[in-house]
Amino acid sequence: MRLTLLGTGDSAGVPHVGCSCETCLRYQREHRHRTRFSLLVENDGEKVLIDASPDLRFQFLREDIDSVDHVLLTHAHYDHYAGLGNLYRVVWSDLPVYGAPAVLEDVIEDRYSYLPFPEPHPVEPFESFEAAGLEFTLLPVHHPPVDCYGFVVRDGDSKLAVTCDTSTMIPVESQEEMRDSDLLVADAFLSSEADVEYPEFVEAKISDDGRNFGGKHMTLEGALELSQELDAEETVLVHLSHYFRDDDPPKGTDGDVYEL
Repeated sequence: MRLTLLGTGDSAGVPHVGCSCETCLRYQREHRHRTRFSLLVENDGEKVLIDASPDLRFQFLREDIDSVDHVLLTHAHYDHYAGLGNLYRVVWSDLPVYGAPAVLEDVIEDRYSYLPFPEPHPVEPFESFEAAGLEFTLLPVHHPPVDCYGFVVRDGDSKLAVTCDTSTMIPVESQEEMRDSDLLVADAFLSSEADVEYPEFVEAKISDDGRNFGGKHMTLEGALELSQELDAEETVLVHLSHYFRDDDPPKGTDGDVYEL
């Protein structure tokens, strides 16, 4: 199983439009981007796209991806589904799209009913399904106000766990499924302990214990604590905002590849 981090940024991406902070100015000078969230899982010559970033076209061109065989949608937030239309004229036949029933109804039936290719495959949480010869399992997480799902992927003894967008308040049953992964891909919006002077409206959204942001995302500290609790062999952080500095580990970077 091969994992590529297509997009590791938050819902606004990095650099932010119109932002003059140190990080955004440096990214502009260096022509760097932290695009919005998508992953690619490959196995036996087949590709599974995890979420459809608004930056999907750019990500496909950057990574030389000309098609996918399956799609998994984790929740109905813009930065995770808005790139679905980018698959038009890339996919010429029915494309299996997996997700919880309410997520598929919201995204495919209500928002993208005009697209000719999505073939919805509703799947229930904790009920495994197969795609590209791999076993996927959707797991409820905590990202109010929408229903949101992390997932695990198993390939023999190898195990990938992805929290997707969530606070630390992940249901116990979901955490048990994520436990002992070879790689944990975890949501982390900013660091609550970094030597950064956050704007007042940002500071106000950091929880008192420093583990959550806005009640629906983990901080760096919350994500690393979760990683320890789940006994993950390796952890990489995604959904990263422009408030991170380059020396804050262990951040994922667009284009990073992991072999499991």
